[in-house]
Amino acid sequence: MMATDGRIEERSKAQAREWHLVMHSGEVDETTRDRFEAWLHADRSHKRAYRAYEQLYRDLDYAMPRAGVDLNTLLARRPAPLLARLHGLAKPPVWAASLAGGAVAVLLFVALIFPGLTPAPSSSAYTTEIAEISEITLEDGSLVTLGAKSRIEATFAPDARRINLAAGEAFFEVAEDPARPFYVVVDHTLVRVVGTKFDVKNTTGKVHVAVLEGVVEVTRPETMPKTVKIGDMRDAPKQVLTAGERITVKRRAEPGLVEPIEQVRPGAWRSGRLSYEDASLAEIVADLNRYHRRQIRVASPDLGNLRATMTFNATDIEQVLDMVEAIHPVEVDRRAPDEVVLRHKHDRS
Repeated sequence: MMATDGRIEERSKAQAREWHLVMHSGEVDETTRDRFEAWLHADRSHKRAYRAYEQLYRDLDYAMPRAGVDLNTLLARRPAPLLARLHGLAKPPVWAASLAGGAVAVLLFVALIFPGLTPAPSSSAYTTEIAEISEITLEDGSLVTLGAKSRIEATFAPDARRINLAAGEAFFEVAEDPARPFYVVVDHTLVRVVGTKFDVKNTTGKVHVAVLEGVVEVTRPETMPKTVKIGDMRDAPKQVLTAGERITVKRRAEPGLVEPIEQVRPGAWRSGRLSYEDASLAEIVADLNRYHRRQIRVASPDLGNLRATMTFNATDIEQVLDMVEAIHPVEVDRRAPDEVVLRHKHDRS
């Protein structure tokens, strides 16, 4: 019985973290509030877990967007009969946009030069600095929101459009042009689209792809000369993503599994908020370093493997470090003038 109770408490804590992310995301509608209230009153452990997580933020004086409900009143309220019947809807919502009108996209590996392109294509480069987010309108009318400390190189030709995401993160809203495919080169991955919306991040030896609208296919071809030819792309083995799904492609490895996006809407960082759903501490720190001039270093790989679900303003890095220290066995070492080091607690070596 104790083991069962322990599993229930752990599940309630995980769900509380997810709901805290949703309720403080700044995108809460009436349906989301109803589902949250139904989950909250479905079990006593839900209230306990949510109170504890909410209090952690308050203890750290961490400023969050209003949740859109009076949480103190809601946490004390007894469930109405209607809400008791809504327990089946209590699962945190899935951010998934409609597929209507979405175009097909293909992710493949490509070299920096496409065989068969016409001579003298036009090229441009765009770069952002630490903590800078920039919206760029490309010559074909496509919009790119370039994240902090990121770089893209755009090349346009009569029969193809190509973007190389050399570093950082970008959200793409591609202008539809069936006669001229749109490619995004990311490390060893290529995104091919006609017109769609998706987010791509190149960090810590991984490529993350999340789709807001449309359909995306992901592959890691074995033979470069064959797959760089447009006509041969259809034969490459692929993973298929639809709107509301994500995938991670590790360097020198096959693409991972396609996963549903439970909480973090693709491109949410464009508003200045960084959100993470079961992300590694290494990934979070890599992003923090694109917004924080005093660089952050994780002292050991095992600390980097710790997982977290959280959301915060990109300007509140110091408070985020305090939060990481509070919820994980991590000590934030700020002694060095040029960096912050995350160590095991009580490890000052």
